[in-house]
Amino acid sequence: MNGFVVELKLNELLLAFVALARIATVVAIYPLFGHQSVPTATKVGLSLLLTALLFPSLRGAHAALPVQVVPLLLVLAKEVLIGMAIGFVAAMLFAGVELGGTLVGMQMGLAIVTTIDPQTREQASLIGQAQQLVALLLFLVIDGHHFLLRALFHSFDALPILGGSLSGGVVEKVVRMAGGIFSAGVRIGAPGIVALLLTTVALGVLARTVPQMNVFFAALPANIAIGLLVLALSIPVFAVAFRKLFAEFQLDLLALLRLM
Repeated sequence: MNGFVVELKLNELLLAFVALARIATVVAIYPLFGHQSVPTATKVGLSLLLTALLFPSLRGAHAALPVQVVPLLLVLAKEVLIGMAIGFVAAMLFAGVELGGTLVGMQMGLAIVTTIDPQTREQASLIGQAQQLVALLLFLVIDGHHFLLRALFHSFDALPILGGSLSGGVVEKVVRMAGGIFSAGVRIGAPGIVALLLTTVALGVLARTVPQMNVFFAALPANIAIGLLVLALSIPVFAVAFRKLFAEFQLDLLALLRLM
């Protein structure tokens, strides 16, 4: 009897570890906590806390795990892939925002001005990083992190532990959503892109009408000044556009969970 109890507790411990694999993967990719500037201990602690809170009510939390090493590793790999799909969808929302800022920065003449992306530790556009930070704040204001936690919980209903399998439709959906990064970037950066395009046209007309004027000398400060002014004035528009992108993100993530 004692051996059976020990085996049962060991099975539940392994199940909790399998659930932790999915949750920790989402936390590691999720833009808010996935930054490399966030201490690893914080990510591990948050993953353990979420697992402890969610595990008792998860579907499949009392299933019997396979005792063989290879099937157990396959189960862990499946959980990691599910977590990557959920976290990647959330990351794409902010990738679109950063792309919009990068497009505006390039038109402003700031393509060479870069900063360190705290998530990837690579060079990134200064304007893109600024817009991504604003988007993160808006994400918290509209309780986007609450939605993501609910989606993580419901993912265990769609794909319980030891149940279901990733279909080709999931991969196709993720690829289509990745393609939406470019349209999202254009929509986010539209005010700055249009304003700077009009500025370029105006400078071109000015160069034709006043040939003595060194337009190339005046273009860079003019583009920077107009670009920063438009970015400042379009913050309310940016907030509305981000809310619409977040609403689309919610629908896409729910559709992805239904496909799982």
